[in-house]
Amino acid sequence: MAGLVEGKVALVTGAGGGIGRASAEIFAREGARGVVVVDVNKDGGEETVAGIRSARGTPTTSTPTCPTRTESLAWCASRSTPTVGSTARTTTPA
Repeated sequence: MAGLVEGKVALVTGAGGGIGRASAEIFAREGARGVVVVDVNKDGGEETVAGIRSARGTPTTSTPTCPTRTESLAWCASRSTPTVGSTARTTTPA
């Protein structure tokens, strides 16, 4: 994935744990300018953010929401812009 996310912002749903958390960590490790962590599990999302910030220093924000609704994802992207910039790539672990 080298170079694919460098300088971009990743919005990852389900990032409070499991595959979503691993995806968020990979985006940060691979050079994403920022990572937006989306999960209905607020505590899990905040743990993911803390881990990414301490390991990489990547600007990261957590948004507790229901990721199955398109309106919710659009709201997350707009809300996160002041912290991490505009969202360029999204992923939803299924």
